[in-house]
Amino acid sequence: AQGTKGPEELLPPEGKGEKIAVRVFEILKEILDDKDARGLPKRWNRNYELKRGKHWRNASGTTLPLVTANLLHVNRLRTINVLTDNNPTFNVARLGDTEQYDEQAFDNIQRCADYWWNEQEQQDVLESSVNNGEDYGIAIEKVVFNPDLEEGGEVETIVVDPFHFGFYPTTMTNPRDLQKCEAVLHYYPLSVREAKRRWPKYADRIKGDDDILKELNDERTEVASGGKRSGNLMTTFASTVQNLVNFNLGRVDEKTDKQVLIVEAWVHDYTMVTEGGGIRKPKYPGYIRCVTCCNGRLVLEDRPNPNINPNLDEEQARKTYLWDKFPFAAVNSHKDTATAWGMSDAEQLEKLNVEFNKSISQFVLMKDRAAREKIINPRTSGVQNTEFTNDRGIINPINAEQGAGIRYLDHPAIPADIQAGIQLFQDLFFRVAGTFDLDIAQTATSHALAYKSIAALIEQAATMLRGKIRNYSRLIRERGRMYISMVQNFYTETRWITYRDNAGMQTTTAVDGQSLLVPAKLTVVAGSTLPRSQVQVREEAIELYRMAGIDRQELLTRLDWPSVRDVVERMNAGPYGELFAKLQTAGMSPETLQVLQQIAGLDKKDIARAMEKGVIPPLDAVLQQTYSGQPAPQPPPDP
Repeated sequence: AQGTKGPEELLPPEGKGEKIAVRVFEILKEILDDKDARGLPKRWNRNYELKRGKHWRNASGTTLPLVTANLLHVNRLRTINVLTDNNPTFNVARLGDTEQYDEQAFDNIQRCADYWWNEQEQQDVLESSVNNGEDYGIAIEKVVFNPDLEEGGEVETIVVDPFHFGFYPTTMTNPRDLQKCEAVLHYYPLSVREAKRRWPKYADRIKGDDDILKELNDERTEVASGGKRSGNLMTTFASTVQNLVNFNLGRVDEKTDKQVLIVEAWVHDYTMVTEGGGIRKPKYPGYIRCVTCCNGRLVLEDRPNPNINPNLDEEQARKTYLWDKFPFAAVNSHKDTATAWGMSDAEQLEKLNVEFNKSISQFVLMKDRAAREKIINPRTSGVQNTEFTNDRGIINPINAEQGAGIRYLDHPAIPADIQAGIQLFQDLFFRVAGTFDLDIAQTATSHALAYKSIAALIEQAATMLRGKIRNYSRLIRERGRMYISMVQNFYTETRWITYRDNAGMQTTTAVDGQSLLVPAKLTVVAGSTLPRSQVQVREEAIELYRMAGIDRQELLTRLDWPSVRDVVERMNAGPYGELFAKLQTAGMSPETLQVLQQIAGLDKKDIARAMEKGVIPPLDAVLQQTYSGQPAPQPPPDP
């Protein structure tokens, strides 16, 4: 087949190695320049400082007590914990007419998602993503099939650092439009040794890029270690990339412990090819092309859509979610309709926290001054200053009048304005953050709240976080859909997954990608990731059981009772159920057990009445006939 490149393609056609790499790095330079113009690196590094409690600039240049009470950390930690309190609940939405497909396949899609979420610790990955979202205003994830993960490979979710991610054109204003971009770039540092292992064909040409990477993360690293700031992060990086584009690579160090910048460019490429018979078709499945470069001019890989298994039938591959999509998903903590990078809580709360710190520091300064008491000793008292010590002793003023002049210096009282300012800034902080109601509830005088009140508080907190909940729920949905697409493409062998059946028992089933190729989409139950009060759940379960709304098994499940199934079986068997089971094991005949069970369920009067009517035969007669080999006497029929 021969390919033809249209005039509007973003990258040169395959085979133009050096030109492709140069174009990729030119796009990277535009992305970095746009980030720098928007002040994103500066803002992100400042947010990182705030998270680490580094609120004061040049704090080492003063002897004043500079106190930091990191309210931002409290708000951030609470928000992350609320948003990741529970595992999501998945549902499968069927698309179109599904009668021709096996019903089991739709159930297995949901079971696969639940199993993968738990076995591959996806909740921990979600927490990392939400951490990034709250720190920088945007959370980015990438889903790939890693053949080295587990036996036979497994789907992996990569949390992408915003410093290592960009989209082109840079004018995108909503991360929902990520799939409409011409290109998405994921660039990251990698050791030269690992790069040579991954791409042995180019091992002799891969060089270290430490002149770039020394500035890429140094500022955050130095903040964490307590060092000094290194200046403008991205200016040096962008200028060095410009040098790469111009082939001015400068001095190269051959040490293998150096790092190299790997740039992975996912682009839409609409190049068409002509096959035998004159049939024209897209060169790249779903028009997705992935190019991996380094060193400014070296192309390591130029692949058609890596999300699609090349051995899968094209018609079936078209049904998978990632056929025409980049394997990336991005959401904002708070949306900003002017930029897709969004904004974080720290942008609104930083100044209030700084003023709160200043008020506390002023209070500490006044408190320390008042604590260091000074003594007024008149020059004519006749007492030397060295005589005023903490040791017991005697001082002898010249006379009583001079002695009365020896006293402590009265310091002015701490102004009430400082204490009022501390309370004011604290209240304003939590009011702007939207978490003040929960703080009031936690400091209330009542130590016991009804479960309805707890539920109301949780619902109120969820209302304040509604935008974040919608955004992160979309991130979970995208991750789940991309996972199912990877399963359909790369689960080429039968795998076994475990799940709980309707009876609550752990069971297993076999799945493979071919059997899961059904028209369905994975969804997330709204609010399933939010915290739920266990007190509320248990109280509701008890009330429903009393009203016969649920059975005893559901009640015990809601109460987290151990060995629910055993308890339910014993209760269903009655008080003598365990004894009958033992007698059956010991070899007692079924006829005798049946009579004993009838007797066990009746009162003494009812037993006598039943024997008079012949409903229950005498036990001796049953035992005699059973062990003599004769059939047991049957009660007369009910008239």
